[in-house]
Amino acid sequence: MSILKNLFLYLIYSLIIIISYVELSHFWVSCGGLSGKNIYIELPTLILLLLLLYFPQKNLFKNIILSIIPILGLYILYDIFYHFLSRSPRISDLENANLIGDFSPIMSVGLGLMLFIIIVSILYLVYSFKKNVSKKVFYSTITIKVFFILGLFYYLSHDTLNNYILNKFDYYCWSQSKTIKKNGRFSSFIYYGLISNKARKKLALYKSKKIDINKILFGNLKIKNKKNIYIVILESFVDPRLIKNVSFSQSPLYPKMNKYLDGKEFSYIISSIYGGGTPQSEFEVLTAVPALSKVSSIEFNVLGGKKISGFVNLLKDNGYNTHANIATFSSYYNSKDGYKSIGFDKTIFLEESDDFKLRNGDKHIFDGDVYTYNIQTLKKKNLKSPYLLYTLGMYGHFPYDRNLKLRPDVITTTHKDKRINKVANQFYYRTKALADYIENILSFDPNSIIFVTSDHLPPLFNNGIKYSKSQKENIALLLVNGKKINIDGLHYYDIPRVILQYLNNDNKKLSSIDSKTYKDIYFKELSESFLVY
Repeated sequence: MSILKNLFLYLIYSLIIIISYVELSHFWVSCGGLSGKNIYIELPTLILLLLLLYFPQKNLFKNIILSIIPILGLYILYDIFYHFLSRSPRISDLENANLIGDFSPIMSVGLGLMLFIIIVSILYLVYSFKKNVSKKVFYSTITIKVFFILGLFYYLSHDTLNNYILNKFDYYCWSQSKTIKKNGRFSSFIYYGLISNKARKKLALYKSKKIDINKILFGNLKIKNKKNIYIVILESFVDPRLIKNVSFSQSPLYPKMNKYLDGKEFSYIISSIYGGGTPQSEFEVLTAVPALSKVSSIEFNVLGGKKISGFVNLLKDNGYNTHANIATFSSYYNSKDGYKSIGFDKTIFLEESDDFKLRNGDKHIFDGDVYTYNIQTLKKKNLKSPYLLYTLGMYGHFPYDRNLKLRPDVITTTHKDKRINKVANQFYYRTKALADYIENILSFDPNSIIFVTSDHLPPLFNNGIKYSKSQKENIALLLVNGKKINIDGLHYYDIPRVILQYLNNDNKKLSSIDSKTYKDIYFKELSESFLVY
C-alpha cells in the first residue's frame, strides 16, 4: 500500500510543480500558460513521462526533484527554441542541429546546457535507484520500462491513437503561439510530428498524380522578352528605421539607395518564417511555391537532386543559363542537392571556392564582396545571356558583427540595446554596397530585372525591441529597366510570377491561386525529387 501511496504522491506533487511552470511561463514566452485542452494530450503525456522516470528512492522529495528535472528541462528546451524562432520545434529540426551554433551561440549554449542537465539527472536517478535495490529488481524495472517505451512507440504509430490526437488537437492556422498554448508543448510537438509523417506518406501518392505545376503557376510557358535576371536574398536584411522608439544620428539608409527607391520606401513582402530558416524563403522565391513545412521544417532537406518544376527550371527550359553564388558552405541545409533540384546549372559556395578569399576580420562574407565576385563572373563572360544570377548573402547573420577596421561606426542610436547600433551600421554599409551593385548592373544591363529582399527578420524583436510591422514582413526591391515596381503585400512565392509577367509584357493583375491548389502543387513538386521514400 505504501508503494502505491508513494507513487500517487509522486505523481501529484510532480504534476503540481510542472503545471506551475507551464502557467507561469506566459511571463517569458508567448506560448506559455494553461488551457483546458491540456487534459487531452498534454496531461496524459506528462503522466507517462513521470511513470517512465519513476525510480523509487528512499527520499520521496529526492525522487520528485530528480524526475521532474528532465521534464522541466524539455519544457525549457522547447521555450528556448520558441523564443528564437517563434514556432514549435519538430523532429525534422534534428537534421539541422549542427547549424544551431552558427545561427545563435547563445541558443546553442542554452540548448546544450539543458541537454546536459537532462542526461545527467536521468543517469543519476537510475544510479541512485540501482544502489538501493537488488540486481533482480533493478534489471526487472529497466526491462519493464524498455518494453513500455517500445509499446508506446508501437501505439503511437497506430491509427486509433493518431486519430484521437488529431481530433482532440485545436489547430489555429493564424497563430502558432495560440495553438501551443491551447494544447500544450508536448502535444504540439507530437501533433506536428504526426502531420509531417502523414505528409511524407502523401508524397508517394502525389508522385503518380497528373499535375502540371508550371502550367498552373505561370500559364504561358514560353518567355517572349528574355531579360537577364538578378535575384539577391540577404541574411536578416532589416531596415532599422522600422524599429520603434529609436532615433539615429543620421539615416541608416545609404543616400545613393534613394534614387532606386524612387524617393520612397522599400516594398514590404511577406515571408513564411521569422528569425531563421533561410532556405524557406529561397525555396519560395526560386520555385514560386509556398514553403508549407508539411513534410519537413525545411523543404531543402527533402530535395534529392532530381529536377523539380518551378521558376528556375522554367527559365532553363526557355534557354536561360542559371548560376548561383552562395556566401556559405555547401553543408548548410542539404544545399547541393537543393540547388540542383531547383534548377541551377552551377552553384559556387564562396566559403569553399578557391578563387574567393574571406577578408581578414570578417566573420561572414560582406555583401559587397559577393557583389564584386558577381561582377567579375560576368566580366569573365562565364555567364552568357539570357541568364539568372542568384546571390545569397550572409553578412547580416547573428551576432551582427562587422569588420570595424574596414567598416567603422558611422551611426549612433538612442536605444540602450547595443544590437540596434550594430544592425543600423550594418544596414548603412550593406545598402551602400547594394546601391553600388545596382548601379554597376544598370551601367551595362539597363533593361534587366533586379530583385532584392531579406530572407527573414533577425530574431531580435523581443525583450523591449519592437518592430513597426508584422514579424513576417520584410523589405524588398524590384527594379524592371531600372524602375521601381511596387510589390507591397505580396508573398515571396508571388515574386517569380510577377517577374514572368514582365518577361512576357503582361500587365494583367496577378491571378489568384487558392490554398488547396497550392497544397497540391507543393506535394507534387516535392514528390518529383523526394530524398527518401
